[in-house]
Amino acid sequence: MSAVRYSGAASGAPSESQRLAIALTTLMAGAIGAYYMNFYWDYPAVPTVPLHMNPAHRPVPSWAPRWVPVSAMALMSMLFWRLFVARARGISMWAAVITMFVLFAMSKAIEFICLDYGAALYLEQPLWHMIAMFPLVMLGALFGAATLLVLGFGDWIVMLVLACAAGLPTAAIGRAIARL
Repeated sequence: MSAVRYSGAASGAPSESQRLAIALTTLMAGAIGAYYMNFYWDYPAVPTVPLHMNPAHRPVPSWAPRWVPVSAMALMSMLFWRLFVARARGISMWAAVITMFVLFAMSKAIEFICLDYGAALYLEQPLWHMIAMFPLVMLGALFGAATLLVLGFGDWIVMLVLACAAGLPTAAIGRAIARL
């Protein structure tokens, strides 16, 4: 039986260099997520839920400016990185690639959510309606993103290559800083 060696104090608290590595790589993951969303953000033509159907048949413009989905992706990237990759015991290379792949796949879900809430704001829905529609919008966004992934096999390959190109160097930088 081999002993598992943990770096840091006996209490399991990270050292100062590990804290710096966690903070720096978390910010880097947020920047990578924001850049990915900014690069691939496209304005869908119509909302994904039937909010756009009204008797007047007026078109629903896309509400969300570019900074809304980019900020949402940056925050979600930092949250996922901190939850799944950057731990007190170290930064996992495998978890970095898998987390980046999942985040890149979730970018379509963020687009759908921004579009649906944009349509709700344009049609002046009350606040309680917008809160109540969140589970449906989230489920529809996840379903739409999963459908696009299943139908587009080439997207999987591109996202996996991008996840490796983004996750591995970020995790390697964090590991190097944590060793200092």
